[in-house]
Amino acid sequence: MKKEFETLQQYLEHLQSRGRYCFLRSDIITRLSLSDNAFKKAAHRLIQKSKVIRIRGNFYTILPLEYQASGSLPASWFIDFFMRHLEQPYYCGVLTAAALQRASHQQAMVFQVVTTKPMRPIQVGNLKIEFLHKKEIYPHFYQLIKTVTGSMNVATPEMTAFDLVRYMNAAGQAGFS
Repeated sequence: MKKEFETLQQYLEHLQSRGRYCFLRSDIITRLSLSDNAFKKAAHRLIQKSKVIRIRGNFYTILPLEYQASGSLPASWFIDFFMRHLEQPYYCGVLTAAALQRASHQQAMVFQVVTTKPMRPIQVGNLKIEFLHKKEIYPHFYQLIKTVTGSMNVATPEMTAFDLVRYMNAAGQAGFS
């Protein structure tokens, strides 16, 4: 039986043609019947050519030509898939939510995500993702917003206002004197 895709690059082009820009190493190894070592070598070659970026652990993104210079995709293209992979409830909040709701007059320098587990920030190319911790996240805290590649959870305007006060330092405000 002939394999549908001979190389990692062919399979990633297939994913990209279907509007999907992220993948898991384990899925690729299974789908292409690769050894772990073969995947590492193929992925390393694509990373060197700025066609693939490893975000964290088992999670990678495909870089279309127009994003190769910046070294990363916009976080909105993959954050939902990433957080579902981690099995973490989340919503995009604070300054990111304010910008998405057109309540900010400038673009946020950091993509801010509120989740229930403390997580280290991610920096890949020009992309910076900051994770803020909240004990509980309920569905009424966020709304589903359509993105280029699917959807993502974004804080409601009311939760954004609350979080701007709660996460004052992340919002760029020093404490009151």
